[in-house]
This record gives sequence, C-alpha cells and structure tokens, in this order.
Amino acid sequence: MNYFRSLAFILLFVSVSVPATFEFTDAPTNNSYYINMGRWNGLDNMSSTPLTIPIRSCFFFCLGRAEYYLRAYNFGFTHENSAIDSELALARITFSQVSSGEAINLIGTYPTSGIMPVESDVSGQLTLHILDSALDSAQPGKYRARVTLDGYNNPPFWDGREEDTRYLDVDVEVPDRVKISGLNDVVLTSSSSNAVTSAPMNFCVFSQGGSDFQLKANSTNDAGSFVLQQGSNAINYDLLVNHPDYSSLPPNSFTSPWSGSKTQSCADEGGSNMSLSVHIPGGQNANTGVYTDTVTLTVMPM
Repeated sequence: MNYFRSLAFILLFVSVSVPATFEFTDAPTNNSYYINMGRWNGLDNMSSTPLTIPIRSCFFFCLGRAEYYLRAYNFGFTHENSAIDSELALARITFSQVSSGEAINLIGTYPTSGIMPVESDVSGQLTLHILDSALDSAQPGKYRARVTLDGYNNPPFWDGREEDTRYLDVDVEVPDRVKISGLNDVVLTSSSSNAVTSAPMNFCVFSQGGSDFQLKANSTNDAGSFVLQQGSNAINYDLLVNHPDYSSLPPNSFTSPWSGSKTQSCADEGGSNMSLSVHIPGGQNANTGVYTDTVTLTVMPM
C-alpha cells in the first residue's frame, strides 16, 4: 500500500509546469528602438550600424538556458508625404548572437530551429539592409518604417511559451538626384537665308524616382538670347525641346516642371526621354563663314 502512494506522488510531481522566461531585457521608450540609416549616397546598398539588444531566455528560475526564436516583419517604408505611394522596403534584417557570431536572416515567420543562448542573458545585434536598386527608384525625401520584432521560447516541461515584442523605428533619406546625358554637337549647313532646323538630338534626363525637374539653357555668346557668332557677325537661333511635345526653351530661364526618367540611362524609355533641335529662322542676312555657340543645359530637381 505504501508503494502505490509513493508512485502516485512521483507522477504528480512530474506533471507540474516549470516556470520559463523570455524577454528583451531593456526598456526603450514605447518599446521602440530608433535607427537612423542616414542619407543614401546615391550609389551603394545601405546597412545600418548594428543595434545591440539584450535577451533573456531561460527556465526553472533561470537555472537552465532555453532555445529562443525570433521573427521580424513590416519592412515597408512610408514617405514623409503620405500621398506618395512608396515601394521602398528593407531587403532583410540580420541577427547575430554576440557570443556565437552566426548571422541569420529574420523574416515574417518564425524559423523551425531556434537559437541556444550560451547563458541565460545574452546580447544580439540587429543589422538592417536596403538594396541600392530599391533606393534608386524611390521618390526623393524622408522615409520611415516601423518594424515589428517578436521573440519567444518554449523550454522543456513548459506547457506554453513566453513571448515579448519590440519595435524598430527606422529612418532613411533619399536625396534629390538629376543627371543629363547623351548630348552631342549639332552641325547645320545652309546656303540661303531660308529657315533651317537640325535633326532632333535625343538625350536623357534622369531624376530621382522619376520626380519633376526644370531645365535651363544658357548661350555663351549672349546671356539674353541664343546667338551664333563669327567675329562681330551674328545669327539668332532657337532651341526646341520635345518632352513630350515641342516647345521653345527660353534663354537663361528655367522651364516649367517636367518628369524625368527613373533610370539613369533612360532604359525604360528606349535610351532617351527628350530631344533637342536647333532652329534658325529665315530672313537673316549673314556673311559666309562658320558660326558657333556653346550652350550649357542645367537640370534642377524640384
């Protein structure tokens, strides 16, 4: 009889749950870390400075270490002008336990295998990454993402799991960038006083995210007009730009806004998104010879 009472006591003791703990042990304001990734340099992928996060994962009054699991989601950024539909997003978030050094990618679902801490209290480092291809097509301005970071453990003899959550407020700035390419010399030949117009010269104007830009043309020979010169002799001309319709460029004055290409080579537009022609009005009596001018085209982001 005493034997069966002892057996019942042992079985009852084994069925008792063992207390467990999982938590991010610091206490940032509103449970949110702040990461400023800075201003993109216009060339390279971006990676944040590693953020150190303390973690406790243990069971039985933290006498035993417990394997833990992490996930991260909500990678998308919102533009400071909320009316702009942003496709910019983090490419990935990597996590490495300081003591082990092995980096893993955190995604929106928990992994099938966890991380075993070397002690009950450890530190891990989070690093955020954005691809240059995502930044290259983004509208200029300031962006913010609010990433959710979840973690849990499920130690042995524990009938539930302990969870904790933190947030990452991430800022990044995409600069205004513009580039003009594909311009060449224009040569016109005329043997009369009739009007003459050059063939269109295709060129490319890139602006960050296809945003608006303005164009200004300056003549070296005359600040207030477009003039071809040979010594003291002069011939007036006009510059015609097509984007998407032909219009005359005003001398030394910025145009109304136009939208640029999202790619620096105008790849989406077949290599060019604008064209320029030189038009010499008829009725100008000029001496025979070679007349020249140098025009400077300036692109300004809006």
